[in-house]
Amino acid sequence: MIQLKKILHPSDFSEPSIQALKYAQALCARFQSELHLLHVVSSIPAVPLGTGAGFVPPNVVTSQDDFRENAGEQLGKLIDPDWAAEHSMVQATVEGSPTPGIIEYAQEHDIDLIVLGTHGRNALKQVLIGSVAERIVRQAPCPVLTVRPNGQQFVMP
Repeated sequence: MIQLKKILHPSDFSEPSIQALKYAQALCARFQSELHLLHVVSSIPAVPLGTGAGFVPPNVVTSQDDFRENAGEQLGKLIDPDWAAEHSMVQATVEGSPTPGIIEYAQEHDIDLIVLGTHGRNALKQVLIGSVAERIVRQAPCPVLTVRPNGQQFVMP
């Protein structure tokens, strides 16, 4: 029998990602799995003061630490507190590029399944810019469930 002890949902906070989260939560509830919510914060280059546009409006994220903190807050808002109270969950942010960040996290935490949304790009855009989801499917150390936007929506029985 398949055992899914740890399910990873990498989120970019997009609508497809939110749809995929519903699948991840349902699978976690069904298999009594631990849900890992992950956001990969892209590295931002350090810009010396005085070389940019000059004015930074208030409440704008200005450092890598701010990006990580903001991402952590957004992850916390994805899950209903009642659901979180009844299920085992881990929130994490890592810095880097999405594909390697997700793959490394899955390896380091012995993830059994990755559930992620796809943006449903057309073939031309796919060829030109590639797909994080496609690269994860090819490189992941475990099975990957991809959820397409505007596809079959999850309905609780």
